[in-house]
Amino acid sequence: MRYQLLLLANLAAYALAAPTTNALDRRSFISSIISDLGVDLSSILDAVLGGSVSISAETFTTMSAKAAAALEGGALGCSAGTIHSEARSDLKVWLEALDDSSFDSSLKASLLDWCDGDDSVTLSTDVCAGLALYIPTCAGIAAAGDLYVTVDGILGAADLESEVCLSSSAQTTLTTFLSGSAGVALDADIRGALGLCAAGGVVSGLSADIKATLKTWVSGSSCTLSSSLQTAVLAWLEGSTSTDVIVVGDLSTEALTCVSVGAAVGARVDSSGILSSSAQASISAFLETDLGAELDTSITDCLNVCAEGGVSTSLSADVRLAFATWLSGSSCSIGAELKSVLLYWLSIGVSSDISITLTTSEITSISTWLSGSVGSDISASLKGSIGACTAGETMTVLSAEALAELSAFLGGSVGIDIDTDILIILISWSSGCSISGTGSSSGSGSGSASAS
Repeated sequence: MRYQLLLLANLAAYALAAPTTNALDRRSFISSIISDLGVDLSSILDAVLGGSVSISAETFTTMSAKAAAALEGGALGCSAGTIHSEARSDLKVWLEALDDSSFDSSLKASLLDWCDGDDSVTLSTDVCAGLALYIPTCAGIAAAGDLYVTVDGILGAADLESEVCLSSSAQTTLTTFLSGSAGVALDADIRGALGLCAAGGVVSGLSADIKATLKTWVSGSSCTLSSSLQTAVLAWLEGSTSTDVIVVGDLSTEALTCVSVGAAVGARVDSSGILSSSAQASISAFLETDLGAELDTSITDCLNVCAEGGVSTSLSADVRLAFATWLSGSSCSIGAELKSVLLYWLSIGVSSDISITLTTSEITSISTWLSGSVGSDISASLKGSIGACTAGETMTVLSAEALAELSAFLGGSVGIDIDTDILIILISWSSGCSISGTGSSSGSGSGSASAS
């Protein structure tokens, strides 16, 4: 039921952005992107969300976990050979059972060709962009069958359940250390990394340079941890179990969905901070809608930067803040998947001189929220990322994969409700923007709202 509701929420968000037949002149620069594609994305959005094609969450109730994983893999641009034949066969059976009113015919035909294609066959950019709408729902269905998907193909939950984290007692001890005078005095990067560890995070959540920095400190004479914590953190860094380091164990469906959608979000933005061609096409299609025409100029400028292959570091501080505020607000109707991608795109531009330092009360609010039921629903990686936040340091300690997963969660792609106040704090922290006066900014961007 959770995934049916998530799909309906995504469809409703896109429905508000249904395209019109009267494109405005100021949007004409993106028309060539859409018209050059084999699939008309604006028409797909209009048909699916405007009512001429009837599609609902019920369409996916007959979809198997393997079929859902295959569709997600295809949407990520995986070659047919990367997705095992049984999953593609399940997807083919599901597609063939759908009538023309349940799924766009061009997307369906392309997927069927991909299911039967040679190992090297991949879906085109326009098809991937059209299918991206369904990634959150498919990720949830796949996760219910203990599967998750990355650009490397379909993987099982066991691959993640073998990761290690600190035991609950060691987490408590490390948290106590961080709240003491020795912990408060630590270098920001060390403190943030230990905060991730203390929250039950996994070492893959740390960026490579922060991991190396932490290992050097823990192994050195300046380390102020107790001997037992020092041993535990070193084992954690090596991915080894010990007295105080345990395997993550069984993952909830929501936790596995976090990982899968996070991988999808990460695949839509490259390492330099530029949206993938399919994500650019999706943004271009959104800008062709009525809602895109009605946006504030600063938001339109940001989306134009995205659609043209620009990076978020080209945005001025004021424009970054306006964009982050829009993404965190109820008026943002771009859909969960694209919102998650844009949050990730924005956060990639955050550096030590463009960051947010949270107040004590904000950190307490996040810590209290994380200790509730949400802590048992989300992945270890996501808990660790939020733990770095509660340590009072910036998000620059996180790996790209962890940041993408956090963005997917904050964008609504996982299907877990987040209180508005908590959402604003976390988006402020991850984007480096002080939304509604959250925290304090330690720097500002110097670019302008144009592609660099």
